[in-house]
Amino acid sequence: MAASTSKNKSRLRIQGFPPVIGRKPLVLILGTMPGRMSLIKKEYYGHKQNQFWRIMFAVYGEEYSSAYADKIRFLKGRAIALWDVLDTCVRENTSADAAIKDGIPNDIPGLLAQYPSIQHLFFDGKTAEALFHKYFRDALTQKTHVLPSTSP
Repeated sequence: MAASTSKNKSRLRIQGFPPVIGRKPLVLILGTMPGRMSLIKKEYYGHKQNQFWRIMFAVYGEEYSSAYADKIRFLKGRAIALWDVLDTCVRENTSADAAIKDGIPNDIPGLLAQYPSIQHLFFDGKTAEALFHKYFRDALTQKTHVLPSTSP
């Protein structure tokens, strides 16, 4: 699914991205929903002030690359998958998670069934964790971990 926006009763419904996933991921990192800059760039964590990519490269002791294709190869090469809890939501003129309304979740249980190699779920912030548990309270057997949000 490509990122898109559409007017719905004067409210802006936004749509996230498909998962970034290699053949046999061990880890799934879940955010909430791409922010405005990410939607414009059509890249996960696309805002220049978001620290996600710099942190990921630093954790593995690798030199940071700003090229999105390099970032995706980097994750897949380390058996890390990336997605968001929400597929679509209404969020008016902001990137703030607190402004999210009317969320429709991605099929995370389906993804986990398709990729049984995933052993750990990491949430990029407490909002991602809260949304996951709102929609999928009983849907997991993986270990979960909450990370500090990387958003500015």
